[in-house]
Amino acid sequence: MRDSKYYTCKFCFEQFVPTRRVVQKYCSNSCRSKAYHHRKKNQDQTKQENGLLQNVSNELKFDTTDTAVSTKPTKIKVEKLSAAGVGNATLGSLAADGLKALVTKEADKALTKGDIRKIVAEIKGRYHLVLNADPLPDGRKPYFDMETCHVVYRFF
Repeated sequence: MRDSKYYTCKFCFEQFVPTRRVVQKYCSNSCRSKAYHHRKKNQDQTKQENGLLQNVSNELKFDTTDTAVSTKPTKIKVEKLSAAGVGNATLGSLAADGLKALVTKEADKALTKGDIRKIVAEIKGRYHLVLNADPLPDGRKPYFDMETCHVVYRFF
């Protein structure tokens, strides 16, 4: 007679000693996970069969309670690359970019590398024009000197 402390795994049918107080159905987490995925796959197949074969009698339906894993190879659909497809994708991309350029305000557009180079060149300069100060009566404009941190008046 079989010892009562051993249980049989519902997925792999191996005997195991339960590690929890509650009755375990599976010997390990991997068997539990595999059983779940197998049940889910069978439910999806049954739903497909019921949707596609509504008028077929029950005699033709497959038994989905079997725990054996199907070894039937599945075909993978590979899409082919064509010149027409590439052309359509290019035209669509150009149309979307053109529309985006028309709709986007100039202030909201992203900076380009050239814009960043101009800004960096201006910041690296020693003298920067002060826009909120008036020029002197002789025409000299105020500039901020980055090295001395003072405002100087020059003819630039």
